[in-house]
Amino acid sequence: MPTSPRILIVVACSFLILSAGAGCGGGRQANPILARLNQAKQIADAELRAIELSQISSEMAAAGDMSGAAEVLSSASSAAGEISDAKGRAEALNAIALAYGKMERKYEARDLVDKITSAAREVEDAEARVGILAGLGRTQGAYLEESDEAIDTLSNAESEVDQIERPVGRVEALTTIALAYFSIKQPDETERLLTAATESARSIEDPRDQVNGLIYIAARVKRLEQNERAKELLTEAREKAGQIPEPLSRAYAYADLGRELQALGDAATAKQLFDDAHNLGDQVDSSMRPSLMDKIDAARQGR
Repeated sequence: MPTSPRILIVVACSFLILSAGAGCGGGRQANPILARLNQAKQIADAELRAIELSQISSEMAAAGDMSGAAEVLSSASSAAGEISDAKGRAEALNAIALAYGKMERKYEARDLVDKITSAAREVEDAEARVGILAGLGRTQGAYLEESDEAIDTLSNAESEVDQIERPVGRVEALTTIALAYFSIKQPDETERLLTAATESARSIEDPRDQVNGLIYIAARVKRLEQNERAKELLTEAREKAGQIPEPLSRAYAYADLGRELQALGDAATAKQLFDDAHNLGDQVDSSMRPSLMDKIDAARQGR
């Protein structure tokens, strides 16, 4: 028996909370979320489909349609199961578990934990494994009320750090784990990992990489509202940046430092760094200058 247009309208309106003015009484305005949902279901790539569905479900939950959001997350989970690449599958499942956790659908989120850890074991890249485990630990501790399990997961993530070959990658990994500990209210572990990340950055011999590592930590501790600590790290990075021998690389470092200091409210120092970066442009090959100028302009705009 064919479904009447009126029933279809009712179903669509119960499926998600319409934005103001969209109307459920037969109004003609199209609902953008519903349109995106229909498009997302047609995405051939399973990883992209899972990610898009997860994002849409979060928007639906924020709008108050928990039932509809859960249905979409179920579809996202099915799509994630189709992903052959272990890294992509684990990251998609992590996003879905987090979304379930935020919706207080703890059973569904916990049901994904073993799948995420299993996929993480298949990932060859150590940096990626750390990111996956850190994300899972955050979800377990912050949303699933599983503090002990979260700490175990983050401890496993930390044990992977030494396998990371890229020096800045190790700094980034330690900082990521620190932020995960912060999110599950473990201040001592947060501080321990941030200290380890800083020491790791300082141990890097290449000045450009050391600057990158210190900037990375500074940008993240700013999120923890540790602005003075961030400024101290950036001051240290600025001193190290002066030791970068190549003008082009030094100019890029100054632009990055200027962006972060500007975000912390130190406009005067940021301007000096942007000017220094611009002046170094005169010492680089003309073919490289346009990209550098674009970088400086983007940094001035906080990008």
